[in-house]
Amino acid sequence: MSWSSTYQAQFSEQLVDQLLAIVQRDQRAALDWVGGGLADFQTYMTSPILQPQYPCLLIAPVEDLFDPESQAGSLHYSSTIEVEIGVAHQDVRIVGRTLQRYIRAVDAIVHTLADKPGAMADLYTGLALTLPELAAGTMTTPLQTGSVKEIWIGSHRLSEIAALKQGGFWKAAKIEIRVDREEL
Repeated sequence: MSWSSTYQAQFSEQLVDQLLAIVQRDQRAALDWVGGGLADFQTYMTSPILQPQYPCLLIAPVEDLFDPESQAGSLHYSSTIEVEIGVAHQDVRIVGRTLQRYIRAVDAIVHTLADKPGAMADLYTGLALTLPELAAGTMTTPLQTGSVKEIWIGSHRLSEIAALKQGGFWKAAKIEIRVDREEL
């Protein structure tokens, strides 16, 4: 008998792409809502790079925890996705405050996705995604309709302020996003 998969689960890759595309699309409105004249993110990543331009944003999977009680033919699991935000500034007193504003903007995008009626439909729609490693005009692959059961922010964690080699200071934050999913 030849092998065939019993399900079509995609795990976190497409979820990360959808979240990144949503942030790229909505960031300007969210940053304007926060106020303070914040610039758009200059670097977007799905894996760390050595020399990002600030402000930068990384969205990457951390883990998928599976439910052993999943029904045959489907996988029920919880994904942890980490959003890392990095900012830099010449004034040590400003870098922390600036980071807090970027956290608010990204948190608001995720909460709107989770709480606004109909907003989760964006996860099931192909969206424009811009990354250096992708061809121009790349569209995301939508998630299986209805596969996301719930999405929420688990935590915000902030780093210490550190000096940059070329002068100035940087600070980073990690936002943990939890996603309850069931894929067939």
